[in-house]
Amino acid sequence: MAKVLIATNDSGVLDTLAAEIQGEGHEVDCAADGQEAYDQVLGSCPDLIVLDPALPVFDGYEICRILRDDPDVPERIPILFLTTADSDQRSMERAGGTDSLPKQHEAWQVRELLTRYA
Repeated sequence: MAKVLIATNDSGVLDTLAAEIQGEGHEVDCAADGQEAYDQVLGSCPDLIVLDPALPVFDGYEICRILRDDPDVPERIPILFLTTADSDQRSMERAGGTDSLPKQHEAWQVRELLTRYA
């Protein structure tokens, strides 16, 4: 069982994604902004992080860069971005993101990413 941190302030996406991940037998922690996500990573060291680029306080790209630059955060932790049709793949890569998941996704896509990264 992996511990997955989902950082988004979109309650619909959060509820759906958390239910899908829990349905696959994994534990889910949630954060509503970038600062809360950072604090939770330092406190509980998740196995997988899912970030919304549109987070308040620190946006997803910024918190990803902060996490990647922090020597207290293991480099091995995969960081996935929740994406929309107009998401910028280059910004995700520059920030240090590992992969992405569409906000509007199918359950099989979550299972595939969990198999690959969790």
